[in-house]
Amino acid sequence: MTPEPSAQPPAEPRVERRGAPRHAAPLRWLFHLLSPAGELAAYAVLEDASASGLRLLVSAGCSMGPAVLEPRPPHPLAGRLFPVRIERVGTAQGLGVSVGGRFTPPITDDEARALAAVR
Repeated sequence: MTPEPSAQPPAEPRVERRGAPRHAAPLRWLFHLLSPAGELAAYAVLEDASASGLRLLVSAGCSMGPAVLEPRPPHPLAGRLFPVRIERVGTAQGLGVSVGGRFTPPITDDEARALAAVR
């Protein structure tokens, strides 16, 4: 007896969501996550960044939608403001809150590398 063919097609390889390479942030710089009005929403640590998006660990829950990422001194980009759209908020296994989003507008790969403090 021959086995019946599977009713499901074979799984497709997982496609990377970001079109640009991710840069892990090996140094744990402090960032502020601000509301669009400039109010502090949470303290954050960057996990990785690409030209199109980012992943953060934040100190408190935050809402999905527009926000602003601000690197804090002594980060090399301290004082610059990066508009973002928060698209994912979840728990980070006892480390606070995990947040993912995209830069609006996208940043350059050089800016993503600088945010992650990758040389």
